[in-house]
Amino acid sequence: MERSRAAFKALAAPDASPAMADSARRVIDASPFAALFEVQIPIPDGMGPSSPAPRQRPAAPPPGAMGRDEGPSLPVLAFVEPAELPDYKPAFAAGAVRADADGNLWVREIPTHPYPGPVYAVIDGAGRLADRVLLPRGTAIAGFGPRGVVYLGMRDGDAVRLMRARR
Repeated sequence: MERSRAAFKALAAPDASPAMADSARRVIDASPFAALFEVQIPIPDGMGPSSPAPRQRPAAPPPGAMGRDEGPSLPVLAFVEPAELPDYKPAFAAGAVRADADGNLWVREIPTHPYPGPVYAVIDGAGRLADRVLLPRGTAIAGFGPRGVVYLGMRDGDAVRLMRARR
């Protein structure tokens, strides 16, 4: 949806200046499955999103209630109209933003290419992209310290190790 793209730009640059490169990716252009959005699939009556709510059925029939030729019924499928799908993929997922001790935002990016670890965009207080950080595989941000210190957590068998790094 265009609204989400504009809201992200407004968040990144409150004065409406182009503070960051636009990272929005059109769904149709960015996905190898784009043709799936263009396929017209006939939907039987009573199963589309505009049909009335499906009748309620018990999760499983009581024992012995099914005849010899009857099998378990399939669940009713619900579809989303293509017009309800957003035009753009989100720039980041819910819960992917962290603030450090220096006033920067660390935004975990949704990967567009395979990377060996998570990639974070570091946005400064003015809304500009200050840095992009690739974390080592198997690590996660545990916290921040002053002057660019980042604490990383890593599982080591049954224990968790804490490492200190600088941006």
